[in-house]
Amino acid sequence: LKNSSEFMDFLNDKRKLYRRVSEWYFDNDLGEVLEGYDCFSALEEKLVFGKPPLIDNVIIFVHTSNPSAARKFMLAADSFKKFGIEIKQNIY
Repeated sequence: LKNSSEFMDFLNDKRKLYRRVSEWYFDNDLGEVLEGYDCFSALEEKLVFGKPPLIDNVIIFVHTSNPSAARKFMLAADSFKKFGIEIKQNIY
């Protein structure tokens, strides 16, 4: 997916294909209307409060050069962990 708009379209697709994705990659600074964290929050809402993934060992990679943004992403680690979803952060 090339931008936040495409991501949100994918997330809201009636086929719920997001439940079959095994790896997600997020960067906070997309330079668009929605930031990476906004997309991440929408995914969290879908997976944790709606329909959990259909596959095991889902990993979310967070890439950011902004330490405070990385902490924000990592706050969701416990809620994701309950569903077998791991978050890994790469600060560069």
